[in-house]
Amino acid sequence: VQGNKEKTSLLQMIPQKVLDRLQKNGGTALVVDEHKTVTVLTCEFSSLSEMALTFSKADLVLAVNDLLAAFDNLAVKHDVYKVENLVEGYMVISGHEESSSRDHHLRILNMALDMVSTAQRARLPDGQVGVSVRIGMHCGPAYAAVIGFKHAAYTFFGHTISITSRLESKGFPGCIHASAAMKHMLDAEMEWAEYSEQYTKDQGIIVTYIAKVGDWEAAVADRAL
Repeated sequence: VQGNKEKTSLLQMIPQKVLDRLQKNGGTALVVDEHKTVTVLTCEFSSLSEMALTFSKADLVLAVNDLLAAFDNLAVKHDVYKVENLVEGYMVISGHEESSSRDHHLRILNMALDMVSTAQRARLPDGQVGVSVRIGMHCGPAYAAVIGFKHAAYTFFGHTISITSRLESKGFPGCIHASAAMKHMLDAEMEWAEYSEQYTKDQGIIVTYIAKVGDWEAAVADRAL
């Protein structure tokens, strides 16, 4: 039973095919992958600081934990890979496996839409409803490797990850902020509003867009000021 629990725990942090490769040499095999195209989503709880001033530490932890658990369920629903979650945020990726190679952008978009609506419906300890989140989305190449030993995890890194994180941090609360590359892949699925220009080290200036969901109108109005 203990062995099954450990395997289940590992599968939550490392995809099965990667785990198989890792275990070939008794867990000592080096696993480093290069993925030509993946779609990445990062999310931050933009209202966390306000919540910390309002609620007790116990209530704050419970509220954040409930939302993270809901996001975990969404990751299962949309079959995307959760890279990590922190107290203030969440990250998922798709396209690194053959099963998601053709529709990774759609999986991540649907995940993002559900995350926004789930956060909007989240019930807080004081009875109010709604947690504000900022979401960034980008697609491109990425590297991945199994990092760590005692708590090993399949972790992604590279410019695509960095750009996604920047889109999240420079976005607007309650909105999905995406790169032009992401918008191009999703034009048939979603309406977009041009939002800003962001400087990136590898691509220079990129134009970014806000999906027309959530508080997108407030985002566009704020940028116009």
